[in-house]
Amino acid sequence: AGASKQSDFVQAGYQYGFNNLLTLYGGTMVANNYYAFTLGTGWNTRIGAISVDATKSHSKQDNGDVFDGQSYQIAYNKFVSQTSTRFGLAAWRYSSRDYRTFNDHVWANNKDNYRRDENDIYD
Repeated sequence: AGASKQSDFVQAGYQYGFNNLLTLYGGTMVANNYYAFTLGTGWNTRIGAISVDATKSHSKQDNGDVFDGQSYQIAYNKFVSQTSTRFGLAAWRYSSRDYRTFNDHVWANNKDNYRRDENDIYD
């Protein structure tokens, strides 16, 4: 019961830690009529790790519609060594109206007259 119109893709990512406090990272996903790239940074602080990133996506649907959008995220993670507990929180995420994930792109090409509803919720 998968998508009848599937799409091959290439995905790559890179992280570079400058020291124990600062990491830069990025990644990309490319497919036929779709691409997205992410740039971000993470900081190790006394209260936990905080990261900020931005993603740009471009999707051209089979019906000719084109969507260019952005998504921004701030996240927090903390490891408590005394209890071996890991806590993570995606504290804030904003996606513009025309932002498309790769899943959105493939799903839309498998649905006749697909239009993303204003009330749709995407992670």
